[in-house]
Amino acid sequence: RAINKALLCLCFKGLCHCRSVTVSRGPLLRVEGQPLSIRCNVSDYEGPTYQDFEWMVTRGTESIKVISTFDQKFSDRSLQDRIQSGDISVSRLADNAVELRIEEARVSDSATYQCSTPSTDSIISGNYNADVQLQVVPNSLIVAPDTPNPVVPEGGSIRLLCNVSRSFIEGIYLSLTWSVQKGSSVLEDLLTFGPDLGVTVGDGFTGRYTDGGMRLEMGNGVSHSLVLSGAMPEDGGMYMCTARLWTREQGIWKRIQEKTMEMGEVTVTPTANSLTVVIQDDCTLSTGEPLLLTCSVSVDTKLSVGLEVTWMLNTSRTLAHLSRDGLRNNTSELVDVRRLGKWDFQMKVHGVEMSDAGLYSCKVSVWVQQMSGRWYKAAEKISDTVRVHVIKQSKRNHHTASFTTLRALFQSSEMQVSNAKRK
Repeated sequence: RAINKALLCLCFKGLCHCRSVTVSRGPLLRVEGQPLSIRCNVSDYEGPTYQDFEWMVTRGTESIKVISTFDQKFSDRSLQDRIQSGDISVSRLADNAVELRIEEARVSDSATYQCSTPSTDSIISGNYNADVQLQVVPNSLIVAPDTPNPVVPEGGSIRLLCNVSRSFIEGIYLSLTWSVQKGSSVLEDLLTFGPDLGVTVGDGFTGRYTDGGMRLEMGNGVSHSLVLSGAMPEDGGMYMCTARLWTREQGIWKRIQEKTMEMGEVTVTPTANSLTVVIQDDCTLSTGEPLLLTCSVSVDTKLSVGLEVTWMLNTSRTLAHLSRDGLRNNTSELVDVRRLGKWDFQMKVHGVEMSDAGLYSCKVSVWVQQMSGRWYKAAEKISDTVRVHVIKQSKRNHHTASFTTLRALFQSSEMQVSNAKRK
């Protein structure tokens, strides 16, 4: 019969049109509770450009009238409530195209759907209806993410574990997307896995994924994690996990279900919040005496950090600098710096002068190495100043010291003579 219609169309080619009614290619897979639509077009017809449409469903040997664009009494009584509520409707897309819409699909909606057009042609030719098979499967998708640690120190790791379960149905595929919303900004996608087992990295995160700072850990088919290492304060925000179900229609991925769940708010505490830099108390020295000052650093981190230390006099004069690699840069041979353990640094001025008096401070920069190997400055802090007083050693003091030394030597000699006489 279809061949005869095709021949008839060929015979009248150039003399008449061969009507062609087409619907979405099937079979169509959809999920219970989700909206669905089936498109119907008519082309190569005679008569007015504005065409009418009718929809029917067939289950086994039973056929039911669904909806019509021109006959309000067309629908079967069993569907009246759904049509009046708007759950089932027909929407016109063009003069020659409509869409059957169901807002919340039911498993019982599985059937063969037929779209037909009344004839407006002078000669009957082509096809006046088209069928498509629809299968609505139960909604079995469950998304239950684990709550991540709400507070993560800078440089730490944010683990985003998303648990997803569903019934495995042939022709339906799963994708997972991890996203973050920072304040009132738009939602940013970090990474998507699937539906074709591929990975799509969100804009702005490609470098981090390539460097290994963002990695996907696929679990047992249910639990999947995205790990952000080397966390920075700007990584704070509300994290979300989205599961989507897909099917392929005419070689194109068609999304048929989506479910998003909030994972939890994460705050990344800056290293600067826990950084303390302390230098010892004020002191008074005489010219020529050595000055020893110790700078003690404390920072709440489990990371391996690099510390850069700079000693300053009166906030503007740099005396010594120790890089995070241990390289020293002193402004004078009389100044020396060294590291005492992991967190303490000592500066020594050999033989202070009057010009060495003033306010001393210690500036510390904390460097953190990212997965890429690049270092970045996570925090910087300057200690409170300590005052160093330098007094000039007078000649009188010098003479007094010399006299005291000579007297001590004389007394020592007398004792030695006395002891010799006794012997």
